[in-house]
Amino acid sequence: MNPPQKKTLVYESPILSESGYGCHAREILETFNLFGDFLDIHLVVTDWGQTNRLNNIYSDTIVKYINKPRPSTEDKIDYYIQLALPSEFKRIGHHNIGITAATESTLFSQELILGFNRMDTIVVPSDFINHNTVLNTGHKNVITIPQTCDLNKTKKDTNDVMQTITEDFCFLYNGTYGRHDNSDRKN
Repeated sequence: MNPPQKKTLVYESPILSESGYGCHAREILETFNLFGDFLDIHLVVTDWGQTNRLNNIYSDTIVKYINKPRPSTEDKIDYYIQLALPSEFKRIGHHNIGITAATESTLFSQELILGFNRMDTIVVPSDFINHNTVLNTGHKNVITIPQTCDLNKTKKDTNDVMQTITEDFCFLYNGTYGRHDNSDRKN
């Protein structure tokens, strides 16, 4: 008996970006790789604004897929999964899945609504975003998959940093976007 034919998955993301979306993209690829016996995985690498790219040190999983050519015709793509802003979402496969952090807002622009509705399924990181996506777009297939972290590691790192702060009252008033010198801007 022949094994079942693998489903073709095209995954478009900023997988080489040193950004939150880049880190998330690499985590997702590692998960897809677990299903390599069932999926024929192809990468489409996008940029993420002006963020740095990873140095030439890629995981074995990225190396495995990075230069693999994409299917020649769109009708052969079973699953198209895009990690991006909703306004960038596009339909390419038989089933189109958009993964996004979206916006921590109760109101969405027309551009976001149109983007969300290009996809068959939307994956977001919080119930707040899920609720507001459904409310603003009427989309029926929105799934929450929270991003996680190792709290033991975070607590250790945080305690070391916290010991250096001498002020009694502190708050973060400004985040940064753009290029950084090989550092994780969210660290």
